[in-house]
Amino acid sequence: MTIDNLQPRFKGDNEALRILLAALQGGDRSAWGQLVRESHAGDPVDLTGINLDGLDLTGVSFWKVCLRDSTLRGACVENVDFRDADLANSDLREMRAAGADFGWSSLDGANLSGSDCSGSNFEEVHAERTNFSHCLLNGCNFRKTRLAYSLFNSCDLAGANLYNADLGSAEIRGTDLSGADLRFAILTYATLAHVNLSGADLERSWVFGVSAWDIQVDEDTKESELGIDRSRHPWLAWNHSLPQCTAPGLEFAQLLGLVYGNQKLGRLIDAVSRRMVLILGRFSPDRLAVLTALHEDLRSRDLAPVIFNFDGPEEKNVTETVRVLGGLAGWVVADLSDPKSVPQEIGALVPSYPNVPLIPIIQGDQDPYAMFPDWQDEHNVLETIRYKDADDLTGRVENEMLNRVAAFREGQESHRQIREENERLREEVERLKRELAERHS
Repeated sequence: MTIDNLQPRFKGDNEALRILLAALQGGDRSAWGQLVRESHAGDPVDLTGINLDGLDLTGVSFWKVCLRDSTLRGACVENVDFRDADLANSDLREMRAAGADFGWSSLDGANLSGSDCSGSNFEEVHAERTNFSHCLLNGCNFRKTRLAYSLFNSCDLAGANLYNADLGSAEIRGTDLSGADLRFAILTYATLAHVNLSGADLERSWVFGVSAWDIQVDEDTKESELGIDRSRHPWLAWNHSLPQCTAPGLEFAQLLGLVYGNQKLGRLIDAVSRRMVLILGRFSPDRLAVLTALHEDLRSRDLAPVIFNFDGPEEKNVTETVRVLGGLAGWVVADLSDPKSVPQEIGALVPSYPNVPLIPIIQGDQDPYAMFPDWQDEHNVLETIRYKDADDLTGRVENEMLNRVAAFREGQESHRQIREENERLREEVERLKRELAERHS
């Protein structure tokens, strides 16, 4: 059988292929070793497109060898030397590669999914858009490795060295990064979901635009000085330049990242608060028509009603969630028809947001909960609206809701202008006092 029949996708040096296959079939491996060594001074050995699927390659050196577009699926390459090799776009799935040395090689576009690379060296490797999913990468060295847009789904990266690694826009899901060194790593626009960062060190890593969900951390996780600058150029991190804006943790970094450098954010928040109406209540199935009618009426007026129904399962963080929504809302409607509804949430909203009007509503001749009258003296708690049914309530939206909210806002604006004028007068009086004191001195 000819070489072409054995290697239908092979596009490299046929003589080099013959020497390698002879060595793998039990022949003299010294000839292959000599060929590799001699190539270091000139052109690399070219094995482009070679098929080495399932072969035992232990003890074979591929230092500076071109293996581009090759396939080594299921091959045993434990402790094999791939330094400076070109493995771009190669099929490296399910390899046994523990302890292999890929330092300074090219793995761009390669597929290593399902491989065991425990303890391997990937220092300064070019591995952009590379698939490492389902790999064992525990204890690996990825120092200064370019891993942008690569996949690390369901990986074991425990104890890995990712110092200065470029993981920009990488996808990291269901992965163990416990004890990993991510200092100065570039994580801009990366996705981290269901990731274990217990004991990991992320100090001074770049995280602008990162999407982090269900992240596990512990007291040993280090997250100080996380950079939220827009730039993701590797030289910035590798030269240890400090970012202009930092955050003390991933979750906080996501929030700050929305604010930092976003000149339109203020206008966006103002637009949201002008339209958003938070509706609180306990809407049981027999009273769901009230909720639906009010919601649809507000929507028809180009408002954005957000419903928070307390008839669902109780959660510990309900009050905090309502507090956050209340801070974004333009105004709040609180249904007091059920004596058990919303007292705790009203107590959280009214004092926290004095500029957000709250409109209490109640059906029929019911009485509100016992402590509610204490809140009616607050300036942002408007007059209670009593309604008979859904139609009656929607009929009161224009005059008894929108007009009252508009009047409240006008009053707030008048108070603001008065405060500003008083402050201006106070500063003017202080200026005149200073001038008089200077004249008499």
